[in-house]
Amino acid sequence: MLKIALATLLCAYSVYGYSRGAPACVDAPRHKVQPQSSRNPYAVSLVQEAGGDWRLTIGSQGGPSYKGLLLQANQSGNLRPANSAGRRNFKSLRRGCGGPAWTHSSRWSSSGGQVSEWLFTPAEGSTLQPSFTLSIVQKFSTFWSGIVVTP
Repeated sequence: MLKIALATLLCAYSVYGYSRGAPACVDAPRHKVQPQSSRNPYAVSLVQEAGGDWRLTIGSQGGPSYKGLLLQANQSGNLRPANSAGRRNFKSLRRGCGGPAWTHSSRWSSSGGQVSEWLFTPAEGSTLQPSFTLSIVQKFSTFWSGIVVTP
């Protein structure tokens, strides 16, 4: 009986994916369905602030919510949530990542937020404008991958 319960639990976990965030940097979530080919419905903006940091905003107030994300900086620097709520709802990711990366936590996944804000400080001496690669998960079977964000 215990084996049946354990097998059922493992199957349910594999069906619902990683509510605690991506386990590693990947090109697309491994949700056993293809990413959406339509344009993603989320507003995304990247603007430089007066001090040289870049502010990345994903989503908008009143816009559609999303349950998960995988955000990867495409160059070295310091990527971090812009506020304390972000630090509670997201976690940094290192496995398989070529640069700074973050994913959602179970707290964000269970509530499905509409907006997250990020700050990026380029590495000292960098002359490149930053770019990011983003995957956004609306629900397990509905997600967009390979979204490239540039200024």
